[in-house]
Amino acid sequence: MKKTGVAIIHGMGNQNRDFADKFIKEIKAAYENTDEGKYRSSDIYFKPVYWADVLNDEERKMWNNLNLDSLDFRDFRKFIVNYLGDAIAYQKMYDLKKAKIRKDISVYYKVQTIISDSLKDIDNNTEKGSPLVLIGHSLGTVMLMNYIYDSQKTPAHKKLNEWKDKCDTDNLTGLFLCGSPFALWTLRKKDFGEPINFPGKNLSAQMKKRSRWLNIYDPDDILAYPLKNLNTSYKKISYLEDKAIEVGGLLTGGTPLSHSGYFKTADVIKLIADFLKEINPEH
Repeated sequence: MKKTGVAIIHGMGNQNRDFADKFIKEIKAAYENTDEGKYRSSDIYFKPVYWADVLNDEERKMWNNLNLDSLDFRDFRKFIVNYLGDAIAYQKMYDLKKAKIRKDISVYYKVQTIISDSLKDIDNNTEKGSPLVLIGHSLGTVMLMNYIYDSQKTPAHKKLNEWKDKCDTDNLTGLFLCGSPFALWTLRKKDFGEPINFPGKNLSAQMKKRSRWLNIYDPDDILAYPLKNLNTSYKKISYLEDKAIEVGGLLTGGTPLSHSGYFKTADVIKLIADFLKEINPEH
């Protein structure tokens, strides 16, 4: 059994099932990069959370049905369908009980179920009480935040929404949001809503001190925004830090296209690897 669980969820657009392979490989290498040789990446259970196939077929079907031959900028339109389409489709619409009655399970609940199944898989492959780390990119960060919020509802609300099979986040120790547009989602709530409870309530006092919620953004990334100053509730969270980091390659760095570069940036990888060392239960 592993000692730490890490879930990694992707963002908008066309994604492959191997989206996290190189990212995980580089985290492992950075994690083990120490003279003492005491950190073994084999102690960590990594779980990629792949949700793109929930929408891929529908977006492809819509593209074909629209018969866009008569319209200009076809390639750009396809980009919009694949990216903006994900964000538009990911809406809650109504609660799960009503959705089941109407036989209209939204993309929201389909994605939330994928996250839940992924966390159950982590739970089944890690020691009881192991620290949980969640890493997301772009729209994936919104999905994680929604999942955490829903999992922290009162038992009465969980029962009402038939969300009883949801895997809780009571051992949540690390939360890394990369290129997150979540600040825009808070516009749905009065005064930008209340933040999630962080860290997980089942953590020991020592592990709570090590916990970290890091919102990583590139100032050139127009889809990513800080969170700390949203309202007084967010300001009070001592664990939350907005971290500005330059991401992207030679062509994308310093431009809005940097949005796709977080999982490829050495500074981001090192931050995560160093944190995993810090919360290693044996050290």
